[in-house]
Amino acid sequence: MNPLNDTFEVHEELGQGGFGTVYRATRRATGEEVALKRLKPRPELGEEHSQQLFLNGARLAKKFDLEGFVKILEVDVEPFSGPFIVMELLRGETLYQRLCTRPLAAVEALEVLFDIATIVSRAHKRGVVHRDLKPSNIMLCKDGLCKDGVRVLDLGMATLVAEARTKSFETLSSMMRFVGSPGYIAPETVRQSGTGQRQASPQVDVYAWGLMLYECLTGTPAIKSKGAVRMLAEHLQPGPIPIPEVWARTPVGPLLSQTMAKAPEARLYSAVDILKQMELLFEDRSWLTNVENAMTEHGEMEDMDTLPPMG
Repeated sequence: MNPLNDTFEVHEELGQGGFGTVYRATRRATGEEVALKRLKPRPELGEEHSQQLFLNGARLAKKFDLEGFVKILEVDVEPFSGPFIVMELLRGETLYQRLCTRPLAAVEALEVLFDIATIVSRAHKRGVVHRDLKPSNIMLCKDGLCKDGVRVLDLGMATLVAEARTKSFETLSSMMRFVGSPGYIAPETVRQSGTGQRQASPQVDVYAWGLMLYECLTGTPAIKSKGAVRMLAEHLQPGPIPIPEVWARTPVGPLLSQTMAKAPEARLYSAVDILKQMELLFEDRSWLTNVENAMTEHGEMEDMDTLPPMG
């Protein structure tokens, strides 16, 4: 008999990530519905190391308990089934799911990205870098279950920045070749993957945030390649990511440039800096009307096939 099943009734699978599979579950004693995340084997890291990474990430997220991130209720190890995480159950859809079904209006996109920057800034102020920001890790909640309508998932991939990180966590993190998703991983992370350098700067989150802003505004990913290797190569191309003219000539253009910059020295440092820039954008929204009118006239954001090539 598996003791975990004595405590929880496990229902359907909700999704999978790099280290775990998430299920809807019910706590038998109270009837509380929760999200139960169980470790997904990573043979290349070894069972023991996979468990350590899984547990350390979860315990880090639980320790900081930052507003706007999915709430971690419990982190434990079951002798028969291994480590698991109990989280609050969120109802809604991920940003990825939303973008697959219908585009966001320009104002809605900016407001969602503002909320994401607000949440991530709380982590950056505490010395925590998420390292795996992407649309599938952003939950757009329904029924008022999220205070601001947005939650950031999977802080378990996070590492502490150099100033806040403990030596044990740094050693543990170095087992991983690189952390992040190919479509949203910062160029410097790719370059460091074989050098032994594992210190994460908030700028890796800034880069991913910029790519999400681009995707929400245009309806297409900023990184166009298919397949992980080609995506990584595209991040490493020296030329900037082309910004559609309809956005380049608005106040959003500089923000996209400063967040999607390939070189860290040309990029904003943290989500705190993003918020400062966005607050200026929101002081006068009249420019948004002109953009929306232009999009309506063209019938879409822009013909992405006519944009200048990378490089």
